[in-house]
Amino acid sequence: SAAQVILAQGRTVVIDWDGHDVADPARDVGRFLAALRRLALGRLGSIRALDGAAEVFLKTYLAEGRPEAERNLRFYEAAACVKLSKYNLSNSVPRWQEKTEAMLDEGHRILKQEATR
Repeated sequence: SAAQVILAQGRTVVIDWDGHDVADPARDVGRFLAALRRLALGRLGSIRALDGAAEVFLKTYLAEGRPEAERNLRFYEAAACVKLSKYNLSNSVPRWQEKTEAMLDEGHRILKQEATR
C-alpha cells in the first residue's frame, strides 16, 4: 500500500512485509495501483486524484526491468478493486457506500478497458 513507501533524498523505497511471497509481479503492482485509487478517493475526494503518481510509478517499475508485470496487471488491479470494495462494505468505513460503489466501478472500468485492447 502507499503506507509502505518511504521517500528519502532522491530515492524511493517500497517495503512489503505483510504480503511477501513468490507470485506474479503484476499482483503487487495491481494491488498498489488499486490502493492508490482508494487512498485518493478517501483522502482527496477523487479516485483519479493520484493518477499522475500511479502513472509515474508504473512507468518506472516497468522500465526497471519488470515488463512482464504488465501482462496480467489489469486483472490483478481489477481484482484488488473488488477486494477493497469488500473491505469497505464489511468494515463500514466512513462513506462506505460511495467508496464501495466507486471501487467496484473502477474494477469494472479496468476490465472493460482491457477487453477493448
